[in-house]
Amino acid sequence: MKILPVINIKHEFVHKKGKPSEKNNKNSAPNRSCDLVPVFYYPLINVSFKKAKRADFVDNIRDVPGITCACCGIEVYPYETVSRIEDEKLFFFMPESVRMLIKTGLFNPQKAGRAEHEAFLYLKRLADKYPDKSFKNVMDTGSVQEEIQKDLSPETREKIKYYRHSLKRLCRNSKEMIEIMQPYENHFSGVYREVFELLKKYSKKYPQKDFNYILNIPDVYYRSLHKLQQRQKNVVNEIEYYTKINYPRYSKLLKTKTKRAKNIIFDEDTKIPQKRQRILDLYETMRKDTCPEYMDAVMKIAQKLPKSSNSRSAFIAKYSYRSSEEIAHLILVSGAASEEHIKPQHRDKQDKGPDTNENKIVMCAACNSQRSKTSYKDWLLIHPEMIRNCQKYIDKIIDAIIDKKLVNYNDYPPKVKESLKIESGGKIDIDITKYEQYYENYFNTTNKH
Repeated sequence: MKILPVINIKHEFVHKKGKPSEKNNKNSAPNRSCDLVPVFYYPLINVSFKKAKRADFVDNIRDVPGITCACCGIEVYPYETVSRIEDEKLFFFMPESVRMLIKTGLFNPQKAGRAEHEAFLYLKRLADKYPDKSFKNVMDTGSVQEEIQKDLSPETREKIKYYRHSLKRLCRNSKEMIEIMQPYENHFSGVYREVFELLKKYSKKYPQKDFNYILNIPDVYYRSLHKLQQRQKNVVNEIEYYTKINYPRYSKLLKTKTKRAKNIIFDEDTKIPQKRQRILDLYETMRKDTCPEYMDAVMKIAQKLPKSSNSRSAFIAKYSYRSSEEIAHLILVSGAASEEHIKPQHRDKQDKGPDTNENKIVMCAACNSQRSKTSYKDWLLIHPEMIRNCQKYIDKIIDAIIDKKLVNYNDYPPKVKESLKIESGGKIDIDITKYEQYYENYFNTTNKH
């Protein structure tokens, strides 16, 4: 017997005589003892329950096989793929991590105190219990965290925290990591692909070193830092020039801000984080003493300041102090599917975008991170290819709906088309003719029978 799953179908239950039931709430299931029958307003998609068990269809656009980023057009993979790569290949398994403690001298049985012995024995028990799980995966497990807090002394917990932090810095060498990540290279885009290419290049020269070592090679780090500082300086100078030409009355006020911005760029320790945001905040403080038109123009120029999601130099300057595992994670995540709200949720409550399927498209994490709060009108000036790639993306969705591989998205194409058109000012007007013809043919066939 086949069970027909209802895909995004509005329905209510009525009595056989045709009178509405008191229990006609669409969210409530019908009472089997009641004399009720369902009335459907959209077509049933004939998918067997057996197929559902084999996961032949998905219920989230991020999981559609072969789905592409609506912005850059690359094929993306589910976020779970990143965890699988890390847990199965990239990170050390528990037994290997415990051996690393002795091999590296982090734990010396002859010199270790009581708390160190207790911490090591606890980690060894975890290694016996989870031999096929990564150290990170096990230590992030809620039950393990509860056990550490409940059963171990404060001194032992501190030692485990120390071992955990130290093991985080110990990972596979660059040659091994490149070999693990290379099969997924086509999914990386933008700055993350550039960083991976750089790591590949230097891993040939330093195969036994890790990613952290490569990003801190003077030839890599200081060259990147110099490029970043020059680009930051150019943006600050552009603001100064714009003010001098268009709003000379604010030149004196801006002068102090410019001096402070250049101090942040050149004089402060390079390890101090959030330099870009602090420069933006610095200019934002001028708003109360200037006019809105001037500030809008200044902040638009200031947004050109490089960030780690769109500049390789900024990425290296920001993440060269992170562990190799974190660097690898950032690159892998860049190719993962993420949901992007078409109408942003950061707007005022009255103009806030809803958290519904029809207000979401799939972007790779790299594009999603780079876009941030940029409006589509401004975004399309930087990425005009999104107009073409949105069509490529929606075609994949329509094919998945027609092939009955995507459920709960029956009315997605027309609604997302409208959302994209509104937010882009009419620039993104995707063609859904194939989808409309499919349902037209379906209804014609149904009516004939």
